[in-house]
Amino acid sequence: MTSQSFFVLLNGQWLRIEYGDVLLIEAEHKYSLIITSRITYRQEINISRMQEIIDPDYFCRVHRRYILPLHRIRFVTRELVNLGDREVPIGESYYRDFMMQLPLLK
Repeated sequence: MTSQSFFVLLNGQWLRIEYGDVLLIEAEHKYSLIITSRITYRQEINISRMQEIIDPDYFCRVHRRYILPLHRIRFVTRELVNLGDREVPIGESYYRDFMMQLPLLK
């Protein structure tokens, strides 16, 4: 398996999800919603565990409810991240680490 994918359980089968297909990951109680352009996968894994599994060079947690793929970010303000077709809030406790992951030209 390459480091650019992970597997989800769907109808008794383990299905490979490529990192590039993920639009965002959202917490829903003890579940994680892995949202792609084609389907949303609901997995019984909390978002903290999900964060441990996926590649931190590719994804970043920006809020207690959201993990985002860095390549989908269009722009960032102090309060939110724009992904083109949706906006996600930035949690105050996540802002500093999130901004450190972005390749900022200062």
